[in-house]
Amino acid sequence: MRKACQSKPISFVATYYIDNVVKLIDSLNGKGRVLLKQAKISPESTQHLADKITLKQYIRLLNSTESISQLPSIGLLLAQKVNITGHGSLGFAVMSSPNIGVAIDLISKYIALLSPLLSVRVVTTATEVKIQFHESALLGNAKRIYLDMVTCTTTSVLNFISSTNIKINHVSFNFKAPDYLPLYQNIFNCPVKFEQVINEVNLPNEVLSYVTRTGDPVAFKQCIKQCQSELEQLSLDLVQLIKQHLRATKSEFPTLEQVAFKLNTSARTLRRHLKSYHTNYSEILDEVRYELTKNYLKDKSLSVSQIALLLGYKDQANFSRRFKHWQGLTPTAYRKLMHYV
Repeated sequence: MRKACQSKPISFVATYYIDNVVKLIDSLNGKGRVLLKQAKISPESTQHLADKITLKQYIRLLNSTESISQLPSIGLLLAQKVNITGHGSLGFAVMSSPNIGVAIDLISKYIALLSPLLSVRVVTTATEVKIQFHESALLGNAKRIYLDMVTCTTTSVLNFISSTNIKINHVSFNFKAPDYLPLYQNIFNCPVKFEQVINEVNLPNEVLSYVTRTGDPVAFKQCIKQCQSELEQLSLDLVQLIKQHLRATKSEFPTLEQVAFKLNTSARTLRRHLKSYHTNYSEILDEVRYELTKNYLKDKSLSVSQIALLLGYKDQANFSRRFKHWQGLTPTAYRKLMHYV
């Protein structure tokens, strides 16, 4: 019988962002600790850079930030306060990149290191570079603050590292224009469009070849290695968490949507992250079934047909074919072999 486990949320948002938010609120009205209390985040957790907080805590933090600061434009203000090195390994990798094209590719590839609430897609044409931001539906009312922060941070970082001034063609958002519209014009210095289909920073294609003033070949190689290591660890953490939920299932295995719900994320976000880690839910489920099958076959009181039912197969023949694909032997042959080993 599988042991039940306590449901745990995905905790992939780095706490070093929280410290920046708290310091900003403290500078505005001294209510940094009130903010943490509303978001249900312990002050101690912000002192350890390696710590993570849950998505629910992070989204509560974003919503509470606006209500406590009384500044709807707080997302833009936050982006301007965070130093490039405050974005962890990805920040250092982008800073040491040889040119803007490489820096943009790194943001797209390793954005999961910063938050699971966003994916970045880069579309390049002969004349344009479109950096597109696809946000998670889980953000809810915090969407505007989050997208303000992400978009402003991206343009600020690229301008900071570039040796040539970057002129933005336009910036697009998929929400309605807020009351602080003039602030967008001051920050981006380009046309800003609202109620668009996609959130996007549109740049001229020539920026891809702009050399960075902060490039460092030695540091770049080290930072890429660190980013890849952290991404692989995220993959292991997420896969193990999913396997934990699958092993705890007492009847039929849950669907991707059900697992996503237990992990406090959306099916779309979970599917996207698994894809970025070069796996998918079916492969993970297959691995768990294979692992459980070998354990069940050690129990002589269970027939092969009973094991097939326990693993969600309605047909023993399909189960036997699948096991042979995994092991190269039928379940019965494998059980006999185990008896002689």
